[in-house]
Amino acid sequence: MDKKQAKKVKFNLFDALVILVILVAAVAVYLILQGSSDDGVFAESSPISYTVEVTGLQEGMEDTVSVGDEFQETSDGNTMGTVTAVEVIPYTVQATDEKEGVIRNQEVEGYSTLRITLEVQSVETDSAIETTEGEAIRVGTSVTMSNGTLLAKGTIIWMEREDAE
Repeated sequence: MDKKQAKKVKFNLFDALVILVILVAAVAVYLILQGSSDDGVFAESSPISYTVEVTGLQEGMEDTVSVGDEFQETSDGNTMGTVTAVEVIPYTVQATDEKEGVIRNQEVEGYSTLRITLEVQSVETDSAIETTEGEAIRVGTSVTMSNGTLLAKGTIIWMEREDAE
């Protein structure tokens, strides 16, 4: 036998795993670099309407909000939107009816709940619908906002976004 004869190359499971890991890493790097080129924005800006419910306001505070007011998020001053509607409803708490043994919603005298509907330009990203200033709009999220007269903490309870053209 010739000593210069080529040795047989053995391919085993460990070699296959190394190649697979390298391929997965290459695909991951490609996807990360590809995704960063568009900043995760999928559509042009379009209007979004959403409602913030503010509970437990003392009587008379509902007069501090009117259609056309602009609200800002208090921590960074970003625009939350312009008021398009204000609804005042009674503030209620759950209380036990001792006679019947059931839990009922009971109105609290001297307090009200405000449902403030806002409209703002928004964009859709890979993680959320956001205002053009970067505030995420998600149902169930707590927001602290001010219109210069009223400082309020509320919860986003409804949203509707028009399709971008």
